[in-house]
Amino acid sequence: MGAREHAIRLANGGGAARRAAGAIVAGAPGTKPWDEGRAFTVAEFDAGPFSFAAYGADEADCTRLLEEAWARHAEATGADPGYLGEYRDGINFHAAATGQVFRDGSPI
Repeated sequence: MGAREHAIRLANGGGAARRAAGAIVAGAPGTKPWDEGRAFTVAEFDAGPFSFAAYGADEADCTRLLEEAWARHAEATGADPGYLGEYRDGINFHAAATGQVFRDGSPI
């Protein structure tokens, strides 16, 4: 399965079993898999060849998610476990809402 097919499968709820169980399918006629206008926060962190993005309720939630992800990343790759803490000021936060689109980091 190629990357495009994998992305389509994920967008469609992960497969027929999830659809049959009543999961909302992205793009299904007459449905939305989100609440239009629901606010959330996006955090982005670049660490050399790796880029991380977290989606949470607020900056604190995103920071916690990034810390948890960094711990898994450091364990898997041998990266410095303290790197995120040292470069925490490199985390970029953006307020967003479902249904919103950004172009080059700005809402459009």
